[in-house]
This record gives sequence, C-alpha cells and structure tokens, in this order.
Amino acid sequence: MSAPSETIGSYLKMVTSTVGEVMGESLVALYLHGSAVQQDFDPSVSDVDILGIVKGPLDANLRNALTRRLNHEALPCPVQGFEFILCTAQSVQEPIFAMPFEYALSTGPHWPLQHEHSSAISDTLIHLTLCRQSGRVLLGPSPSDLVAPVPIALLRRALVAELEWHLEDLGKSLDRAAQRNAVLNAARSASAARTGYILSKSEGARRWSAIDPFADLVARAFESRMRRATDLDTEEIRAFLRRVIAMIEALPDATHAS
Repeated sequence: MSAPSETIGSYLKMVTSTVGEVMGESLVALYLHGSAVQQDFDPSVSDVDILGIVKGPLDANLRNALTRRLNHEALPCPVQGFEFILCTAQSVQEPIFAMPFEYALSTGPHWPLQHEHSSAISDTLIHLTLCRQSGRVLLGPSPSDLVAPVPIALLRRALVAELEWHLEDLGKSLDRAAQRNAVLNAARSASAARTGYILSKSEGARRWSAIDPFADLVARAFESRMRRATDLDTEEIRAFLRRVIAMIEALPDATHAS
C-alpha cells in the first residue's frame, strides 16, 4: 500500500478547483482523509474521501451545481470511487451523534451516483476524527484549527453504529468487498474505541492479529484486500462484528479524543 499516484493528485486538483468555482466565498476548507493519507491506498480497492467546510447552509442551486460538476461522468474518478461531504463551520465545532451535513456525494466508475442534501449521520464523526488526526489540506487552514475534538463517547457510538450498519448490510449482499470491509472496519474500530485514533484498515488488521479467536478471519480479510482469492464466511463475520460491538460497549467512560 502507498500514497496516491500523480493521477490521483491531478484529480484532487480538479476537484478542489471545481468545488471552489461552485462555492466561491462560501467555501472555507477542503481536506483529504482516509486511506489516501494513511499510506494505505490501493487504486483497485480504495476510494478518495474529502470533507469540506462551508460558512453556512447551502441552497438547492449550489447543491445541484456540485452534483452536475462532480459526478463521475462530468469529472471522471480514476479509482473505485469518490466520497465527498460538506459540513458547516459551526457544526464541526459542536460535534453531536446525529452529525448534520449540508451535502454528500458518492460517485465513481463502479458506483451508482448518490447525493444527499442536508441531513445527519453519525458516520460524519468518524470523518471529522480522521481529518483532525491526519487530514491533508487541499484548501484552507489546518483541520485542527476548524474541527473540534470528537468526544470519545460519541466516537464509540458512531463506531458501533457503523458496525451495526455492516451487520444489516451483510444480510442484503454476499459481495466479497463488503464482507472484507466489514471485518477490517471492525478490527480498527476496536482500537479506535480505546484510543480515539483511527488506524488504516491494514494497520487495524495487523494490530488485531494477536487477538483470538478471530485473528484468522481478520488475516483472511486482509489477504482479500490484497487481491488474493479468499472466501469469508458470513456467519463468522457476524459473530466477529457482534464481539467487537460488545467490546466497545463494555469500555469504561472516557472524556474525549484529541
């Protein structure tokens, strides 16, 4: 695994320029986060994750313009997909469980175009934590200047909600990538819930490798991410997810993650 290539760099510049043109003075900052800044990027399985901060609520015209300009057909994504979310400057200073956002988009060569206007979801807390700890500035000040620390109690709730979503999703699909991501997200969530620091999927798998009885499942999921043919058992994955959820919920109270 490595950092993104020059092709990804060019795509990031185009995304930054496009968002700036659409948003104008409403745009405060853009941050790249996720595998692209955690030395865990693989174009065949990874996506580009960007979180943006805006001055205030967006109107429908701006949201529609973003969708027109950023969708894969208008601005081709060179990897699996592109995930983009915009939050207001005030909201990222006041993290809550149902974290509000102004706009969200997912698009890519293998993804259906999805966009959502002004809603709330706990996953955003995970994005904020990733931005504070390792976000790369595409535009604006350092993320630590704008994004408040997410209290670890809230982060734990968000991690559990994500794993519960994986449990539900496993009942809908036997897609190998979805199975793999469920296992690797659970492995790194176990660490993040204790420390407040979110590891890459690969590092999360390595950290879990010494813990039984699911070390073999995590190792096989990691091998699958490395494009080796590896079959994973859905019921075994469900048992692992439930184990990690129980571990997180059993952790003692803590104040906050920085």
